[in-house]
Amino acid sequence: MKPTQTPTDIDVAKMAAIIDCEGNIRIWADQKKSSHQLHLTVGNKDFALLEWCVARFGGKIYNNFSKTPTRALVKRWVILGRPAADVLTVCLPHFITKRHQAEIALRFQATYPNARARITESDRQFRESLRDELLRLTRRGPRPANEQAPRMKPEIQSNLFAKDF
Repeated sequence: MKPTQTPTDIDVAKMAAIIDCEGNIRIWADQKKSSHQLHLTVGNKDFALLEWCVARFGGKIYNNFSKTPTRALVKRWVILGRPAADVLTVCLPHFITKRHQAEIALRFQATYPNARARITESDRQFRESLRDELLRLTRRGPRPANEQAPRMKPEIQSNLFAKDF
């Protein structure tokens, strides 16, 4: 679904915070077809939040069915491919925790110059290496110190909430 509103600068900053807190950036792989696709999702029980995302950035809302009947209904906002990369691009300066993941996702999406381009084996291997790098960053459990996500430089971190006007 296409967005119905043009996002403001404040909307972009809000979206970055939503993705930082509730979002998931992943590269989906279909092993049978040897294809990959960028997925950006936000899951939440507050459907108004997801509708806000659709109105400003496009995408679709899906039910996230649980096998446990006592769990609350959660829905997911999903946007794929180039539109997902467009959202990550405008949000990139505002990310705090997902910046490195977004950079990997954007490098991945850059390997798709157009829909009709032939894919070489080296492209396929590069995409898979980016997927593996993203999976390493997002896997559950403790990580060794050398695998921690890179931290922001102190001068950037101190100016995160400084006004530009």
